[in-house]
Amino acid sequence: MPTRNGFPYAEIEFDATGKFPVAQLAGVLATLRTPGVTDVVFLSHGWNNDIKEARTWYGEYLAFLRSELESGGVGGVAGRTLAIVAIFWPSKKYADAELKPGNFHAIGAPVTTASLTQQLALLSTAFTDTESKANLAAATTLIDRLETDVAAQRRFIDLLRGFWVTGKPGSDALPVAGATTPGDQLLAALAPPVLDLPTGATSGGGAATLGRRQAVAPADGGGANLLGSILEGARNALNMTTFFTMKARAGVVGAHGVAVVIARVQKELPSLKVHLAGHSFGGRVVIAAANALPNTNAHRVQSLFLMQAAFSHYGMAQKYDGTSNGRFRPVIEERKVSGPIYITYTAKDKAVGLAYALASRLGGQVASGLGDANDMYGGIGRNGAQRTPEVTPLRLLPATGSYAFAPRGVYNLDASDVITCHSDICRIEVAHALASAIASS
Repeated sequence: MPTRNGFPYAEIEFDATGKFPVAQLAGVLATLRTPGVTDVVFLSHGWNNDIKEARTWYGEYLAFLRSELESGGVGGVAGRTLAIVAIFWPSKKYADAELKPGNFHAIGAPVTTASLTQQLALLSTAFTDTESKANLAAATTLIDRLETDVAAQRRFIDLLRGFWVTGKPGSDALPVAGATTPGDQLLAALAPPVLDLPTGATSGGGAATLGRRQAVAPADGGGANLLGSILEGARNALNMTTFFTMKARAGVVGAHGVAVVIARVQKELPSLKVHLAGHSFGGRVVIAAANALPNTNAHRVQSLFLMQAAFSHYGMAQKYDGTSNGRFRPVIEERKVSGPIYITYTAKDKAVGLAYALASRLGGQVASGLGDANDMYGGIGRNGAQRTPEVTPLRLLPATGSYAFAPRGVYNLDASDVITCHSDICRIEVAHALASAIASS
């Protein structure tokens, strides 16, 4: 029986459409039939397209979970045996160094035509279909003309626009302006650096400090008149394309791949308790999987852990705009999780905050608080679940703390004192929360 960090362990790899090798599913089932296994954690990485890197992360994360279990700090897991199913899916890192998890030293670094060419080349490797590759190749040919040629600017955005999903924020899409606004105007709107998000309101609500630059709302209510080059706008457009493409892919993998595997496990091993945990885009993988499971008692999962998840903070919301529910609202309303749903979040998660701040830029929002809890396009890893009446606010506790997770409870765990950036989740406090949820289920 394969093991890792003392856990019965299996891996399963999905392609961009959610397909997986049948032999790997057989390996998952064989591992879970190991005598004594009572619980399984399906664990999903975020933006790592390299299986080797993701596998390394799994080892680091599971080392903390093993340490937590052996400490005896959570008594409810004594006598239970956890197995791990590690999910691999083709996620793509940001090309821009300032957006790689945990690496923000490059904020304000100059953008060049060479760096944009490299960024497009890396993005292209995320796709296998001819049309996507052809569109990105065509965008590359326009880079040298972007600074001065309006026609090139418009064509560049039109080629990227095919990768964007536009619509209501609770559907986790970009503003509809992204589908119709001319490309030169979008590049100008996206040009200012937005990684250092504003932290407080300004007088009158008309200006926000973005890094060292000032954004001022024009009197006519249109797009902001901001400092920043067209090339910076192109970099942000590409980063946004990467983010929203991979987020959409995570949903497909979860709904059409991981959910199928979970349903098979539940059918073959009905007494096994199933727990889902995902980091970053992996959070969207696992919530999409839970959402796609049939609405029957046999297909309930026992807990759902969203670690700095990269999707809308209205994902589970009830009538966030007065009429519309979030895309994943059925997870709560149809009681697809019998135990706790719990979410780590922090304003220090600039990677999630940036992508949604860019979305707000497309929607013409230039007031203070871009990306925060009041932003229509805020992210759950930065703000927790918003406009979700079932939520109980808590703090991420130290390993000596005790959670009172209730069946079907939903918990925002403020991790500001612990998690310092998007990928800073290999911590004993995070493992303690997972062990506590398993014990309560």
